[in-house]
Formats: sequence, C-alpha cells, structure tokens
Amino acid sequence: MAMLGDLKTKLLAGLCVLFAGPAAAYECAQLQDGEQPTEEYGRIVQGNDGWFFRTAADLTWRFYLGAEAQDYIRRLHTTLDEKGTRLVFAMVPPRGLVEYEHVPDSAAYKPILTPSEGRELYDDFLKRVAATGAHAPNLLASASDLSVPFFFKRDHHWTPDGARQTAIAVARELRADDTLAGLDSFQIETQSTAAQELKGGMARVISRFCSDVIPAETFTAYETAQQASNAEDLGLFDDPSDGAEIVLLGTSFSDVRIFNFDGFLSEELGVTVANHAISGGGFANSPISYFSSKVFAEAPPDAIVWELPVYYDVSGSLLEFRQILAAAIGACAPDDAVAAASGDITEPLEAKIDPAQQVSGIGSYVYVSLDDATQTAVQIDVAYEDGDFESVPIDRSGRFDHEGKFFLEFSPDIAASVTGVRVSAETSHPIAADLRICRTKPHQQAG
Repeated sequence: MAMLGDLKTKLLAGLCVLFAGPAAAYECAQLQDGEQPTEEYGRIVQGNDGWFFRTAADLTWRFYLGAEAQDYIRRLHTTLDEKGTRLVFAMVPPRGLVEYEHVPDSAAYKPILTPSEGRELYDDFLKRVAATGAHAPNLLASASDLSVPFFFKRDHHWTPDGARQTAIAVARELRADDTLAGLDSFQIETQSTAAQELKGGMARVISRFCSDVIPAETFTAYETAQQASNAEDLGLFDDPSDGAEIVLLGTSFSDVRIFNFDGFLSEELGVTVANHAISGGGFANSPISYFSSKVFAEAPPDAIVWELPVYYDVSGSLLEFRQILAAAIGACAPDDAVAAASGDITEPLEAKIDPAQQVSGIGSYVYVSLDDATQTAVQIDVAYEDGDFESVPIDRSGRFDHEGKFFLEFSPDIAASVTGVRVSAETSHPIAADLRICRTKPHQQAG
C-alpha cells in the first residue's frame, strides 16, 4: 500500500501529457505539445505510428475508487443482489496505458506513471470494486492478450476486436458461478461482414489542426444473429423496454452498433442482452435511466453488465450515485412512505416531516413521479432541523431515457433530521405529481 500512496502523490503532482515526436505520422503543427485545446476532446496530442491521444482522458491516469464511491457501489450490489441481479463492471482501461508503446520515449511530456505503476493503479481499482461484492474482470490483462489493436488510433473507442475481447472476459466472469444456470440458451453466432471505414468525431476534430489529410481507419465489421429457427423469440436486438435476462448499461462503447459489444456478449453468453447504454451520457445517464424505468421495477434481470471507462471521475460523482442507488431501490409503497404529497406540479409540492422520525442522510430518499414524461426537470429543496438547506436541480432533458421518475437520496454530509421537502418544476400546464419520502432497509445503508 505504501507504493500506492506514492502513486497518488505523483498523480497530484501534475498532468501526464504527450507530444508529437519525431515518429509522428502527420503534420499537425497546431497540436504540437498539446497546446491547442479542442472543445470536444480537450487537448489532443500525436503519438507515433498515426496514434493520437486526449491528454486528460487517455494520458492522465487519475482513476481511483474513494471510500464513499466504493460504499455506494457496495450498497448498489447489495440492493441488486436482493433482487436476484448480479452486477458485473466492464472497467475500460485508458488508451494511453493499453497502447503505451505508441507514446514515444523521447516525449517532452509523458505520463507521470510508468506502465507498471499504471497497471498497479488499475489493479487496485478492481480490487476495491471486488471488495464491494460486485465483479470486475481485468480488461487491461485481456487487452494485452490481443494481437490486434484494442482501440482505434484516431478515435477514443475500442475496436470491434477490443469489444469482443471484453465480452469474452465478462462472459467468463458471469460463468464463474450459477448466474447463467437455468436461463434459456440459444445458438448465437457472430460473422464478419465487410471491411468498413471509421472517421469519427475525434478524427474530424484532429483534421482541423493538421495540414496533412487524416485518413479514415479500416476495420472489420461484425454482425451477430441467432442461428436457430425460432430467432424471432430471442429478442437479441429487441426494444430494450422489454424485459431481459442480461442488461447492458454504459456509454457509446456499448451503444454504437459498429462496435457490436452487445452482439459479442450475446454470442459468448448464449442469452438475450438488452442494451440500455446511452452515447454521450457520461457514466451515470444510462444507469439512472434504466434503474428509474418501469421495466427494471417490474422485471429485474439476472445480471447487469455496466461498461464504464475508468477516465470518468467516479469518486467525484457522489450526487449521481445518490440518484442511481435510490432508483435501484425503487419507489416505496404509499403506505410505507414516511411522508407524502400529491397534486399539480404547477405549484410546488411540499411534504412536512416530524424531526422525531429522524429522516436524514444515508437511509432515506426522495421519490418523485410525474404523469407527463415530457417534463424533464425538477428542483428538490430539502430543509433540515438545524437550519441547513440543500437545493438540487435535476435535469433529464439531455441524453436520458426518461419516464417521468426522479430519485434522490438525502445528503450523507448533513446529519440533522429532515423537516421538509419541496419539489417544484417550471411548467405552465397541469401535471399530476406524486412525492414520497422513503426509507431504505438497514442492509442497504452505509456500512
């Protein structure tokens, strides 16, 4: 652990960046030393052999699972386990660590950590996840076993080959116990179709700063299909609003069809995979959307695979976890609510709470339901007995699959009892709303 402490010190000491070295394949003077930031990807720098990297997401290895985030994951695992759902993370390692050989040794700016130190940091992240009871196969080790690139050179996503390698590792994790026992299995096969070209958003941004033409990348595309005669019953690519045995959450790594991650996962598992990943939704939009959905409330799956790139600041996203966990627990029944209010949301709804109820922090949460899902934003104001106050705006107008449900656990940083909750929304037309204050069960609370 002493070495891990040294790594943290080195991480806090500065950023890890890369420059366009002598082996650079393209003339991109405006990207020299990463001094030209881009709005979409931050600073981008050129490595060797046609590789480009985002200095923050690809080369700054700051991923670390803090104690508070770790406890939220533990509680999420416990909540899902109670519903009969196994949680497996696919923690996508950073491009700069997987493809370190494309970072020139002579770089003026290079990752602060060595590859061995980066691997130790990634391994520690996985160990902290494992300590929660959830599962996370070592995708860095899987990537090193691949003889072809795990990532694209000029796009931040994995290649279809990288997606397939990840699916193999995740499936191996799911087969390690009886998660798949008793599930209907099918003969599912993936076949290569034809060579395709990719020139995605990152490559198009790079092109703006280079005098040389930045070419598209050629890759092999794949299609996955059930081979049995009753293929229509599989639901392999059905509307994800239908129930499923395996659910996939995540980002564009999982959502973009050409990567075929859900297809590879279906082939490896031989079962239905419902894809609820959301492109451009960060790490939280997909799980918030899915756990807030009717399909999850009514039919939790046997397993959830949550694809999550480690460059996201998981430890700094506690507000998102407060929503994810409460949504996974679900709405309490009206008779079980500590307090409740209902009415037209054109006027704020208020629920008064007797301080003697000792509603506070971890252990209680707010549930709001609107009859009109086109209303995507609410504000939740919480008053505490000691005069403290918290105001939390929640906006689902971006990249969410929104069904009119909002969840929020009370702040873990305020120990005083809650005395009132008010929910408001900016709308000019009547919308029926339901507000409930719910309690978690003891084993779902912090440990």
